[in-house]
Amino acid sequence: YGTVMGMKKFAPGYAEVGLMVGSVFPEIVRDLRREGWTSKADEIEIWMKSRTDHWRGKRFPFGSEMPWDSTGQEEIYTWCVWFGAQDKAQVTLNAISAYMPLIPNWAYNGAGRRYFDAPVNGNKWRHIIRTTNHYGSGINAIPMIDAFKRDPSRIDYLRTGYAGYDQLMANIDPEGFGSYGFDCDPEILHFDPYTADYGIAFYGYARNAGTYVVKDPRFGWQAFGGALTQHKEGKIIVEPRDGFRKRVYLAPLHLSITLDAGTIHSVIFSKDRGEVAIALNPGSTTTPAARLRTETFP
Repeated sequence: YGTVMGMKKFAPGYAEVGLMVGSVFPEIVRDLRREGWTSKADEIEIWMKSRTDHWRGKRFPFGSEMPWDSTGQEEIYTWCVWFGAQDKAQVTLNAISAYMPLIPNWAYNGAGRRYFDAPVNGNKWRHIIRTTNHYGSGINAIPMIDAFKRDPSRIDYLRTGYAGYDQLMANIDPEGFGSYGFDCDPEILHFDPYTADYGIAFYGYARNAGTYVVKDPRFGWQAFGGALTQHKEGKIIVEPRDGFRKRVYLAPLHLSITLDAGTIHSVIFSKDRGEVAIALNPGSTTTPAARLRTETFP
């Protein structure tokens, strides 16, 4: 709350543009309401509504502190959806779709395009470099995944978003260092030796990581981020394999399962019967009880 209102007081100019990691602000509003801090939640929401109204007046609302940047879409999409500005949310999503490619290449699949950040935030070579595995891949996966949840027929959104946030795990070396990105100019082809904005990149992973279950028209049942077994009686068993094992989205049921505490061992469901069973991993001294939330998307 203090961070959000501090931005209102000390950085009103920056508040007119979309901000990277700004998609966390609606989560702050939700948590404030869960904790009973309604007046503080209302204060944030009223101010965010004024920002969204500003974006509504623009043909292309996305951007950030740099007019050519592409790190503001994530927050703008999130608030536009929140306040029902679907037209601006869609034009923002269209821009993200245009520069996050869906191609069978580990470095380019779902990668946000970046050139100018290289001499500013990273690399010892100090010149403009095409960078993949960049934080833009992770944060702009947030609108892609959200749009898929709202329309599970758009498996292309899932494929692009999943690739975008998951590729950031490749940036972590065996000693735990998180690289800023992969400098993919032909004479380099190396992970950047600076960490720079990897914290933002990891936020994109942490916000999106989960298991997404779909029935693809061509390939049948698929689990992005998990292991899936199909039984003859129609039951589907899914075991999460992502880094947190706290989220499962069942596209056929439009159902999102989230653990705020604890981890998921498996989910068993039947689309025909509309039945879902969740098996949790054992508790521990630090997490003796699980906290489960569910949400259905239209």
